[in-house]
Amino acid sequence: MTLIVEDGSQVAGANSYASLSVVDAYHAARGKTEWAGDDVAKEAAILRAMDWLEALPFLGVPTKGAGMVGISGYQALQWPRAGFAWATHVVPPGIIKALSEAALVELAKPGVLAPTLERGGMVKQETVDVLTTVYMDGAPLSTTRQQIMQHLRGLIGSSNVITLVR
Repeated sequence: MTLIVEDGSQVAGANSYASLSVVDAYHAARGKTEWAGDDVAKEAAILRAMDWLEALPFLGVPTKGAGMVGISGYQALQWPRAGFAWATHVVPPGIIKALSEAALVELAKPGVLAPTLERGGMVKQETVDVLTTVYMDGAPLSTTRQQIMQHLRGLIGSSNVITLVR
């Protein structure tokens, strides 16, 4: 599939916030040689990362209402958004950086950002051979990826909060 990049102008059919060349340049500038492989695999990783990124609880509101693909007057992706200090026709650089980092994670292990979690109780103790791990009560069930989340500071809110707008 071809990446259709949202540049802040509400591109019809957009499915990414960055082109392959932008993500390539991001990783090259940081010497991340693990961002390697054919373009098809890299684009698929970018799209999987986009699926994960689009599910985050971003602050503000979509400029034209996200998620209503194909309906006139709505934008395909969550960005651009209103309610921030910058212009409403901008995709913040942090979003593109977070996408680049998330795509690297997805390239290394497809599906890792959106795993299927088994139902049941939280693990209190796990023993493998002679090693035992006991998790603290209330420990989060998922992995926090600081290399991604640091770029999203100030852009996402809690998924446990509902914002009402009047």
